[in-house]
Amino acid sequence: MQQSLSRRPDVEQAPFEVSLVSSELVHASADNTAMLHAALDAAKHAQWPQLEAVLFPPEEASAECVLPSKLVNSVPDPRDYGIVHQLAHHGAVAAYRSLIERGLLLDTTMLTAQSGETAEQIATKRGHTEFAALMASAPQLAAQAAAASGPVLGAEGVLA
Repeated sequence: MQQSLSRRPDVEQAPFEVSLVSSELVHASADNTAMLHAALDAAKHAQWPQLEAVLFPPEEASAECVLPSKLVNSVPDPRDYGIVHQLAHHGAVAAYRSLIERGLLLDTTMLTAQSGETAEQIATKRGHTEFAALMASAPQLAAQAAAASGPVLGAEGVLA
């Protein structure tokens, strides 16, 4: 089976390579995609300083997030959670506030890929009442983040 995936039957059985250059849906370069997954890994493992270092690298001259808002507010395949969902999962109020204070807009209404839950619902289900209350009071931030993000992949992998 692997042999058939690495050869193109329509071109004299010549081997070929596939690499991600950019995503047409979110116009993400391979570097941005790698940074997004690094940020998601840090958030998944509650490594908040590492998350901030990925989003706001100390070597960058700008104090702004290096990833476009539409990537920060996305749930890339094959993941179920975005950054805001991971924050909710851990009840990371301080980390959330730190990111917001640095100018990051997180879409608090974004749904998880599989279960279709918001960050507020995740926090409530896990007993993180302070984080859930923070999400409930943040609808204006969610609207700003959604407007800044533009189209984002939804739970079915299509534009939401």
